[in-house]
Amino acid sequence: MPYRNTKRRKDGSVYTSPYYKISITTDGKRLQRSTRAKTLKEAKRLEAKWKDDAAAAEMTLIQEVITAIRIARAEWGVPPARKIKVLIEGADKLSQRILDTCQDYLVRLAGLEEVKFQNRVEHHPETVVRVVRDLQINIPLAGIVNRQDEAKRVAKELLKIEKQHTADQSKLANPKFRDRAAPEVVADTEVRVQGLIKQREKLKRLLEELSR
Repeated sequence: MPYRNTKRRKDGSVYTSPYYKISITTDGKRLQRSTRAKTLKEAKRLEAKWKDDAAAAEMTLIQEVITAIRIARAEWGVPPARKIKVLIEGADKLSQRILDTCQDYLVRLAGLEEVKFQNRVEHHPETVVRVVRDLQINIPLAGIVNRQDEAKRVAKELLKIEKQHTADQSKLANPKFRDRAAPEVVADTEVRVQGLIKQREKLKRLLEELSR
């Protein structure tokens, strides 16, 4: 029966080691084994034979499609619990096989009720289109999203972003701010300005899309 190994300190006292156990084998020999968890440094390194480039490429495609759909849902204000349909256009045999095989993941992680593959999808004003590689992902939102309400929401958010951008730009253009503020504060403001510029461009494109 395994039992804790005991150690003796320099002062002669005995204590139980939490990292080793002594086991008695059938022939009466004592075996000492470590119970301490291995660190990352001690763990086995990834071996080339364990790597599957094809599987990694397939998973990357699935992640990109799911991400594109989820971003479109968020941008257009689709309720999280609402299931939507997706029509995928332009998929070659390999891409269709990958996505069709993993359709359960697409449905669950992207909040879908149906995924269809079509050679050609007719354009509709209420259909959101997102491009992933050679795939054209069509998301019909007629009756799900009120374009006018969403356009107002995006316009309001865009106005907020533009005000913040103007305020930060004014700070950076002021020599006193750069002289008196801590270097990290100036750096943070510069980074925030770059982020606001990206958000502004994104909202402008979305507002244009909603206003068509």
